[in-house]
Amino acid sequence: MLPDPARYWHHVAHLDMADAQKTELINIVFRAMQSEMDRAFGHDPVQVAMATKRGKDALPAPDVIDLSKDDYHITELSQTFNDKKGMKNE
Repeated sequence: MLPDPARYWHHVAHLDMADAQKTELINIVFRAMQSEMDRAFGHDPVQVAMATKRGKDALPAPDVIDLSKDDYHITELSQTFNDKKGMKNE
């Protein structure tokens, strides 16, 4: 949404710029203020995304690695290697 330049023209009328530049300046300031207001009231896209992430609809984050010591220290293969260590292949 862009502002009506005529509404704010009196703020930029005295500036030594082309009319197109004055209109662009009004739009830039308007968008900057709109962004600040969105952040202040929690309507910023990042804030909305983070609220959804923390919300009830968000899935819980799984553990990165879910192994017990027995799962990766004692296996049939590791037991075979331990039994055969130091022996020559025949």
